Amino acid sequence: FEPRRVALVGAPDRVGSVGRLLWDNLADFPGEVLPVGPAATVGGRPAYPDLRAVPGPVDLAVIATPAATVPDIITAAAAKGIAAAVVLSAGFAETGPAGAKLQAEAVAAARAGKVRLVGPNCFGVQNADLPLNASISAGTPRGGGGVSIVTQSGSYGMAVHALGRDEGLRVAKVFAAGNKADITDAELLDYLRQDPATRVICLLLESITDARGFYQQACLTTPVKPVIAVVHGRTGAGQRAAVSHTAALATDDAVRDAALRQAGVARVRTGLQALDAARALSGPPLPRGKRVAVVTNSGGTGVELTDL
Repeated sequence: FEPRRVALVGAPDRVGSVGRLLWDNLADFPGEVLPVGPAATVGGRPAYPDLRAVPGPVDLAVIATPAATVPDIITAAAAKGIAAAVVLSAGFAETGPAGAKLQAEAVAAARAGKVRLVGPNCFGVQNADLPLNASISAGTPRGGGGVSIVTQSGSYGMAVHALGRDEGLRVAKVFAAGNKADITDAELLDYLRQDPATRVICLLLESITDARGFYQQACLTTPVKPVIAVVHGRTGAGQRAAVSHTAALATDDAVRDAALRQAGVARVRTGLQALDAARALSGPPLPRGKRVAVVTNSGGTGVELTDL
């Protein structure tokens, strides 16, 4: 979330490409962006043929190349000593056995070289306060508000992110998990609990990885920061759709619902509800208990508000 030098792997000097979108999104980044790709120059800057050719240290690699090339790129990132890589490329475990094999190779290369992997099959990461927009979502959201969004679905997360930006939701960080090949939900909760810029945590998930670890971290987090969660896959059909989308393996929803409630996580049904809750909780001081009073000149409104 706080790199000084970012390498963009797959940065062609061609308007309309994903690589060019990423390049344009990184324009406001206060650090250095280093293009890696076949073009001689990108945006007027010299490009490098591969990560090993980039001079000096690199903190974050953003990868937008075909899936088959990713394991070798991760190996190069490890050799370069890069700490983290965001893999936007699709074509991994969500596509079947061949993709799962590619994903396993990428993860093995990352772990062998101590590279933390975001994704694959994700839309990227953002730090609105830096600012850093290492994603394919145009426009960094307004910072300074303290809402951090973790989303498993790329386009769903982009839609919620765009709506939040349009409605003035101030965001701290956005993390698109994608296939969750490496970093777990529990690790994210642990990090965001300790992140001083994050006041409210908003989770948009299709599955929960490391369920026991997630539960333990949620129990530690909810007493100090609100955690709002949309966890899809409530039905059998929804669970099957999740498997084909991000290779998510859902569990029995009643068990999951009870665990979330016991851990103090506020579960809502839709992304719109999650944004409403996040906006409400990120503004005024957090409520200290059941101390809400309703003053109204409408009896019907009073009943409705009491029910809510």
